[in-house]
Amino acid sequence: MQSREFLLPGVASFLLAILFPIYWGSIYGMSFENFETAFINDLATFDLMDGLFIIIGALEVYIYVSLARKLNQQFDSTALKTLLYLMATVVIVLHSTVLFDIYLSFRDQPAVASIIETMAGIILFTAIGVLISYSVLGFILSIILLKQRSDSVNLLKIFSVIVIIMCVLQITVVFSFTNIFLFPIALIVLALYFFKQPETVEVV
Repeated sequence: MQSREFLLPGVASFLLAILFPIYWGSIYGMSFENFETAFINDLATFDLMDGLFIIIGALEVYIYVSLARKLNQQFDSTALKTLLYLMATVVIVLHSTVLFDIYLSFRDQPAVASIIETMAGIILFTAIGVLISYSVLGFILSIILLKQRSDSVNLLKIFSVIVIIMCVLQITVVFSFTNIFLFPIALIVLALYFFKQPETVEVV
């Protein structure tokens, strides 16, 4: 019964593992062009990539909330559940910046350059804040998971180690692009964990 309960989160994890590198690969591709110009032009329009950005955010939030539920059933840990809810909140904050694209795209008159530049600054500031917050939360979550005793220890340990590496690289900002490859791997491991048969609940 529980394995079916987490079938959709598992599928969502696989789907996000495919969509995530497609979107962020194109974003990092801007760095090979004039990033500032490309970023501002993208901000002033609402297109398919913005739609993909929304889908990715929704999937990620759904996965974290589902993982919080599964881990709570398995370990009955308030700390794990709280950290995952906070991570989901951070993701919502980042992806809510798409509202700027929607506002600029559907306003009656074209926005002046100063307004666009101000919004771009807000988005970049928010992104950096999210980057740091997510890294700290993900690191703490992974450390706690590594201390858990479970039959799923292999999958959870693999997932936790990957997330720790991701968080360390992400907080450097310079090497954060490597998460285009690491995050999908973590998601595949997570999908396998969702698909795994239920185990005896442990209280920690």
